[in-house]
Formats: sequence, structure tokens, C-alpha cells
Amino acid sequence: MKQHREIFEQTSYLKEKLEILKKLKKEQMDKPMDKRDSRLLNFIWKEQSVYSYALKQIAWFTNDPLLESETEPVEHDFHKALPPPVHHKKNINLITWGGLGDALLATPALKALKETYPHSVVTVYHQRWHRDILLNNPYIDKLREASFWKYPLAWLAFKLGIRTLESLNYSYTLPKEPGATKMSDVIAEGLGLTLTDTQVQLFLTEREDSEGKEAIASFKKPIAVCPSTVSFKNKQWILERWEDLIKAMPSYSFVQLGGKNDPLLKGAIDFRGQPVRKSVAILKHTLCYVGVDSFLGHAAAAVNVPGVVLFGPSPFHMFAQASNTNVIRRTSCSPCSGLINQSQCPYNHECMRKIQVNDVKKEILKKMETCKLTCELSFAISETF
Repeated sequence: MKQHREIFEQTSYLKEKLEILKKLKKEQMDKPMDKRDSRLLNFIWKEQSVYSYALKQIAWFTNDPLLESETEPVEHDFHKALPPPVHHKKNINLITWGGLGDALLATPALKALKETYPHSVVTVYHQRWHRDILLNNPYIDKLREASFWKYPLAWLAFKLGIRTLESLNYSYTLPKEPGATKMSDVIAEGLGLTLTDTQVQLFLTEREDSEGKEAIASFKKPIAVCPSTVSFKNKQWILERWEDLIKAMPSYSFVQLGGKNDPLLKGAIDFRGQPVRKSVAILKHTLCYVGVDSFLGHAAAAVNVPGVVLFGPSPFHMFAQASNTNVIRRTSCSPCSGLINQSQCPYNHECMRKIQVNDVKKEILKKMETCKLTCELSFAISETF
């Protein structure tokens, strides 16, 4: 009885808070775009997510379908609540944000920006680790490291408001309901653009391409594998299952890419710790990529390699590449990456543990067979015409 009373009190408290936040949001959204408080809106959406997630967990714990039906999905359309920037036709200055995958997700927006403003000079100030992602990109006129010491006058102009610097940061968005906008679209909308081409892009030189091909030329039926991710440890699959997957496919050579400190999988060929661009060049010449949601999953799409990506805590409908096969075993608490961040999963990574070795093996074989048939069909059509 006491437990029921406590649950009722907690539920009432959460509903009351959500109602207050709903009113605050309405007040802001009723204002003209240029009068809205971006910081307050950001706070409101984050708080709504936390309280809605808590209600969802109570509904799951109590097995109360009525309470679950009352839990409204939170629309994190923050990028649509503020006016898009007005680009100066002569110079457009951007700054990158996040990890390697985040920079790659921004490449469709860079293409759309240059095509929309072909006579503008697009300058991208990048984080040091983003250079390898953006190098040789034809839609960037000037690529500069985001360093005060290298470009003091530019940074002073940005700080004083003499020049405008627009960010490719999408961190205000949180896990959405299925059907939500893809991250590449969110980045583009933040720049006032609508994407017609969502293909992520990374431009290798001919020499890099040939070196990647040569590096794995001696291996039979190579499959690229990356079991780890730097950004979010809760995404990782059980190490022993990766090794069981390699054992279950003895006719293939598993080429392990990723960080030099990642654990080496038994039976894998060690290519850990390679420079980013060399890793992508090697990836390009494999039959397939398999790994968790990370940079290399996006890179596989960039170099048109069939990909099988394991999703758990991250919202696949926002981050998954359309060309990849995404293996998902949903639980009541996922996706949760925007809520618990680097905190330890309280449910022992249930969403990842539900993925079995045979599930992944089946998807790899199916993906490679589908791509083989597609290539044969394309070749036959080209021969005919």
C-alpha cells in the first residue's frame, strides 16, 4: 500500500512538472522567432525528456498501459524553433563539433550549402581530429584548424561580432520517437537548408585508395570489424560474441580496425591504430563492414561498402545510415544515450545483450549477397546499353 502511494505521488509530481514545462514551451513558441529564448527552449526540451523518460519507466515497472498511453512523446524540434541563419553571400564561416562521426554527418550539409551559395567562400574551422574527415572536400573552399593561436585575428573578429561563425553542433537534440529527423537533416536545417542528397562523403586520394587496397590484398574475403567506440561505452557488444562471430565464419578474414588500445579479437587480423584515412581506405576494399554504432559505420556508407551496424542505446532512426543493415533489439528503456550519457547502464546493457551471434552472421551474409546481386544486375544493364 505504501509503495502504491509513493508511485502515485511520484507520478503526480512528474505530470505536474511536465505541465509546467508545456506551458513554458507554448509561451516561447507563441513569440516571433527572433524573440525566442534559445537557452530556455534548450532547457525545456531537456527537462521534458528527463521527466517523460521517468514516467515511461514507472509505466514499465508497474505494467500500467494507461500511464504509458498518457506519456506523450517529446518533440525535440529545437532546430526548427529558432530562425535559420541568413548567410552573407560572400563569406560563410563554419565550425565543426563532436567526434569523427559527427564531422562526417555534416558533409551532406556542406555540399548543400555550397550548391545553394556557389559564389560564396565557405571556410570551415575544424577541430584538430576532424581534418582527416574534411580533407579534399570540394565543397569547402578553406579548411582551417579551430585555433586562436593560428588565426588570432579571425577569432577576435568572431568574438567582437564583426564576422559570423556558425556551428555544426546538434547536441541540443535528444532521443526522439521513431520517424524523427535524421541528424544530417538536423544539421542542414540549422543552416537554413533542406537536403536533397543525404549521402555522407569522405574524399580519398588515388594514392590513399591504392594503399588501402594493397594493405589487405593478401587476405581472402576480408570483412572489416570494429567492436568498440570512443564516444559511448554502453554501445559495445559482448567481446566474446565478436570472437564467436569470427569463429562462425571461418572462410572470411576479419580485419580489425579502430583504436590501438581496443582489445584485439581472437582470430582477427590486426589493423588497429591506423591513421583515420588509411583505416577508411582499407575499409573501402573489404566485402562488408560490421561493428557498433560509431564513426566507421558512417564511413562504410561514405565509401559505399555494405555495412551491418549493431544499435542499442543510441537512437537508430536519427543516426543510422540508409545503406547499412541495422541490427536492433529494442527494450523498454532504449534509446537512452541522450539521457544517461557516460553513466553505467542500470540494466546491464540488455538492448545489446539481446543481439545474438547468429543474428549478426545472418545479416552479414544477407547484406553481401544482396550487394553482389545488385552489382551483377548493374553490370548486366551496362553491358546491354
